[in-house]
Amino acid sequence: MDRTTAKDIEKHVLDDAVELIASVGLANPLMHIMLLFQMEGDAKKLASFLRALLGQHVILVVTRLHVFMLLWLIAGLTAVSHMPTHSQAERVGSIIGPTLGVSMSRALWFWGDVVLGIIR
Repeated sequence: MDRTTAKDIEKHVLDDAVELIASVGLANPLMHIMLLFQMEGDAKKLASFLRALLGQHVILVVTRLHVFMLLWLIAGLTAVSHMPTHSQAERVGSIIGPTLGVSMSRALWFWGDVVLGIIR
């Protein structure tokens, strides 16, 4: 008589979860997309739904990142454009400061876009 133990059930559940995560593309979307096409029935429907849902959320996050970064850039440049300068050193600083700030915000924008692009 074959007895099923709690360890066997746990292993079976974990294997199913790993397969579902791989087919949805959370673990590595480029490598495991073929698992989605190998599935059949309800598992394929569920995996397709979860992958589409994940794709929609990533698109929303990327769009919000672009809007936030653009507003941050405009607000920062607007704030420094009205600063009065009295000496030559202040004028040089008013040119160098925004340049550094824009460069750092653009770098953050770029790397945020790269990371979110890899997730998708």
